[in-house]
Amino acid sequence: LTKTEPITAITMARILGELLPDISVPYGVNVLWDGRASIDLAPVATARFVREIFTGVYASDFGLWDTNVGEVARHRARVGGSDVKLLF
Repeated sequence: LTKTEPITAITMARILGELLPDISVPYGVNVLWDGRASIDLAPVATARFVREIFTGVYASDFGLWDTNVGEVARHRARVGGSDVKLLF
């Protein structure tokens, strides 16, 4: 349940593309429960930060959620998002 369908981030990118001319403040993105998709979206949407759970183990409504911040950091670098801040 921590992975969304690609169409979710694609749709968000399209909407943000339409809104960008009207956005004058730094903003972030969050593809609900999917940190990897959020990181994929951020650089292409010129988002400055991503808000998601990237560290620790959490009990949630769909069971235990075990994260891997090292994998997230490497993925962020691979997709050109090294300047994107990760907010936890």
